[in-house]
Amino acid sequence: MNPLKIWTEYESIWIYRFTDYNLKGLNDTDTRKKWLIEVVQGLLDILHPFASPNKVEVGTLSIGEEAFVINCKEKGFQKQLKSYLSENDDVTDIHFYLSLHCYEVFSDHSLKKITLENGGTLSLFVELDIDKKLIHDAQNDPIWLSFDMDFDIYAPLLMSTPQSREMARINAPLLKNFLTTMQHRFSLEQTYVTGPPYLLDYLEKI
Repeated sequence: MNPLKIWTEYESIWIYRFTDYNLKGLNDTDTRKKWLIEVVQGLLDILHPFASPNKVEVGTLSIGEEAFVINCKEKGFQKQLKSYLSENDDVTDIHFYLSLHCYEVFSDHSLKKITLENGGTLSLFVELDIDKKLIHDAQNDPIWLSFDMDFDIYAPLLMSTPQSREMARINAPLLKNFLTTMQHRFSLEQTYVTGPPYLLDYLEKI
């Protein structure tokens, strides 16, 4: 990495609720399985060019965490993942471990495409009771989506420099477009966000 420390590790989290789903309908396990497969395929479809999946982990009510784990480099991983989802009616969480694709700008203004391995995690949560029904109350949604990112390469640091501004100018649209596309694709409403203020402020302005 550039010795001038133009970007750092700094966690940011976005959490969303789904606004366009039928709670009663998704209590039917067959309907919910089909819905989950559609969402999973949709998430995989919108990752490029921002990121690519390294690994997917699925948790279930009956087995717990890591009930199903697959390396995305395996041939036919999407088919295997969707097959597992279609055969199990108690899925509680799906985690996509992502490599982030972005650009680093050096002090001589040269540009290099880089990959931040496992730089982010996209997670889908389905909260079920012991009868495999969605848990719902007045304050919390039983189905929600989160994106956790571990780097701030998408915005200038507090001490902004021409180098960091140029890197943010190139990288920030990749992140912003991904988040915006995801919100529109799945009719999401943001319920929580945290991260370095300079990153969140920068994203708001572009």
